[in-house]
Amino acid sequence: ALALAGLIGFRLAQSFHAFTIEEDRMAAFASAVAEYVKLADAPLASQAPYLRGKLVTVDLDKQAVDYRTYPHLPEDLKAMAPSEVGTVALIRWGRERVGVYVNADTHEETGEAYRSTAEVTLLDWSSRQVIGRTSFQGEAPDGGLTQKGDYKSERPMFKIRRYLEQLPRQ
Repeated sequence: ALALAGLIGFRLAQSFHAFTIEEDRMAAFASAVAEYVKLADAPLASQAPYLRGKLVTVDLDKQAVDYRTYPHLPEDLKAMAPSEVGTVALIRWGRERVGVYVNADTHEETGEAYRSTAEVTLLDWSSRQVIGRTSFQGEAPDGGLTQKGDYKSERPMFKIRRYLEQLPRQ
């Protein structure tokens, strides 16, 4: 039992250390993010999106490295510092109303159902050009009865990751 407790403590310490390293990596981009977001609305310069070098993902609304997608990028694709960035993926998270929940007994509306969305703008950082724009949707929220309140589906972060991983490299 003591060995098991020691192993669990060791694993927790490893996880905390890995989390701290990831937070430090994301914080390293703080000064660069302001420059990245300035190009969010630039005109599209390429019809065929691609990746150049290493990648960072940025949450446009928070104006910070996107904590939902960046930690899940493969190490060979993930920029560890602003000096490594070749491509920036600017992400604007959103939601769209897709329905309501209704109490089966009273027929009273108890909440709204939302599907999570994401608009992704790709920047070739070396040329400072927009090289792609695309949209993603999460799955529709589960139907059925709910307590009072709204429900939003999972964010499509893994769809975004798969998309980024399959882009051609330049």
